[in-house]
Amino acid sequence: YGGLGLVEPRARLASLLSELLPGDLNGFLFPSSGAEANEAAIRIARQFTGRSKILTRYRSYHGGTATALSATGDFRRNFIDDAPGFIRLMDPNPMQFSWGSDMAEASERARGALREQVLGEGPDTIAAILVEAIPGSAGVLLPPDGYLQEIRSICDEFGIVMVVDEVMAGFGRTGKMFG
Repeated sequence: YGGLGLVEPRARLASLLSELLPGDLNGFLFPSSGAEANEAAIRIARQFTGRSKILTRYRSYHGGTATALSATGDFRRNFIDDAPGFIRLMDPNPMQFSWGSDMAEASERARGALREQVLGEGPDTIAAILVEAIPGSAGVLLPPDGYLQEIRSICDEFGIVMVVDEVMAGFGRTGKMFG
């Protein structure tokens, strides 16, 4: 278990990461699994904002623990009763319809639907928007141009925490450290 205690190896790794990562990131948790990481992010977002709702996508998988499964949108969520406060977003890559006749139109409509749902839920009730940048178990779906940037913009506008569950493209998996 990653734990929270301060020990020398964890302190050294945190120092190295703070030098490597962009921006002023200098606080780190070292969970043992993606589910633990997502559960920690959900708790931190709720504590930080004082809000309870977590928006996630239908075509997503966030881990096998109770809270992470509640955040999951795919069929695995049916194995448990959802914890309260999880709201599903329509995906920018739907299976049964198209947002538009070309990528630009589809991207614009998907971004508009996202903003509309945030406004409908009440931005002052949303602690976080939790997404996989590239959902893996849903089929390695690339987001339309501008979609993740729109999530960032909405989160900044309304004081919502953006949590990116980066399994497929995170931390060096694409051949580059970032991007």
